[in-house]
Amino acid sequence: MLIDRKKKIQYLKLLREKKKRLLRSSYYEFVKYFWDTIIQDEFVDNWHIKYLCDEVQKVLELVIAKQPKEYDLWINVPPGTSKSTIVTVMLTAWLWIRAPWAVHISNSYSADLSHEHSMLSRDIVKSQKYQELFGEISIRRDKDNKSTWSNTMKGGRIAVSTGGSVTGRHGHVITNDDPINPKRATSKVYREEAKKHLGTLATRKKNKETVPMIGVMQRLHQDDPTGYVLSQSKAVKHICLPGEYDATILKPDYLRDQYIDGLLDAKRLSREVLDDLKIDLGSFGYAGQIQQSPAPAEGGIIKRAWIGTYELSEIQGVQRHFVVDTAQTENEKNAPTVILCYAVKDRTVYIVNVTRKWLKSTAIENQIKTDVLMYGDRNSKVYIEPKSTGPGVITHLHNETDINVIDYEFRDHTGKIIQQQDKELRVYGWAPKAEAGRLKVLNNAPWASDYIEEIVTFPASTFKDQTDTTSMAMELASQVQHTYSGGFV
Repeated sequence: MLIDRKKKIQYLKLLREKKKRLLRSSYYEFVKYFWDTIIQDEFVDNWHIKYLCDEVQKVLELVIAKQPKEYDLWINVPPGTSKSTIVTVMLTAWLWIRAPWAVHISNSYSADLSHEHSMLSRDIVKSQKYQELFGEISIRRDKDNKSTWSNTMKGGRIAVSTGGSVTGRHGHVITNDDPINPKRATSKVYREEAKKHLGTLATRKKNKETVPMIGVMQRLHQDDPTGYVLSQSKAVKHICLPGEYDATILKPDYLRDQYIDGLLDAKRLSREVLDDLKIDLGSFGYAGQIQQSPAPAEGGIIKRAWIGTYELSEIQGVQRHFVVDTAQTENEKNAPTVILCYAVKDRTVYIVNVTRKWLKSTAIENQIKTDVLMYGDRNSKVYIEPKSTGPGVITHLHNETDINVIDYEFRDHTGKIIQQQDKELRVYGWAPKAEAGRLKVLNNAPWASDYIEEIVTFPASTFKDQTDTTSMAMELASQVQHTYSGGFV
């Protein structure tokens, strides 16, 4: 009996050590094993869970080894796919069994959400299940609250939120789980606050060479935190998993073979669930939160299929004109100057050329002269909005050139001058004409792809100046007093 009992104890110890080795070596196995310590629902596996766990582990292995990071990791995936559990909640508890000295800074758009993630992570470490295997990891009683807690081996978890203070705090790994509120992503002010906070977090690294940043969120705008991160650094591994397969969105593309019947996760995001989400979220919400695209694939207000193409021979002999949206800046983070050349034939607007540059005032005037010379003639009219540097450019061109410069004023269909500042309302105003096929872009023009992408992504586009000049051209085309059968007079 005594021998049998000793064998049983020895066997149980072997099983325990085997379990510990497995959990130490695999973050995916750790997530599965400790799932029930914080989540009531039964664990439902899907290929993306192991894939994301493995990708997070690759980043953390270098942290554990105190080696330079290879890249930051940024993930776009729909809500309800265990993204927070993988990227934020489980991370501290697993990292500590390999690197108990590590400090994890976690960030979310709100303090409440960030604290919730932090407390769930703490619940794992305090759980009987965890302590039975990794009892050497214990939380200090004098440093144990919902926003900051530490273990007895110098490791810690610090929960912060967008706009909150992180002064004096440094981490070995920084995670961003929904750094921007989906309901506020259309606000430029709020987007700028979220991006500024990401920049601040980047300064909170113990060592810039070794500390990675891991982010997870849905795509909400071209200029959301994902767009910001991808534009700031080439050392970013970007994973983008749309709810429904889309070859233009999925990254990396070899994951296409994992989509069954075109679905990322047929159990969590079935066709029925997705159909309901399309109704609940609307086209823009569905595109961003489920498909990880700032705008619906078919387009936003203006649909991609509405924009036609043409050959130059189709508008031979038709008078060309210009609309200009000025912006005196050479900083590419700000809005550029856009000079759009167009022609009108049979009530259809033909976009001839789009020049989009970041210029100072003198350079703006010179670019207008160049464009008129290349794409227009002495009868071309140049409409310039009297905002920003517009008035000065108008005055100088009037005094120094024979270009037909006109102070642009928005008019309704009767020709009455009205105040129209809302960019979206302006686009809604000419959307029916675009739907009727009355907007065409020069076939294979080098600027066409960028132009169309901004138009169809609007209002979720980073910049809106090409859209604004198109609004001007479409508005001018609808003003009866300016048009005749061959174009503009």
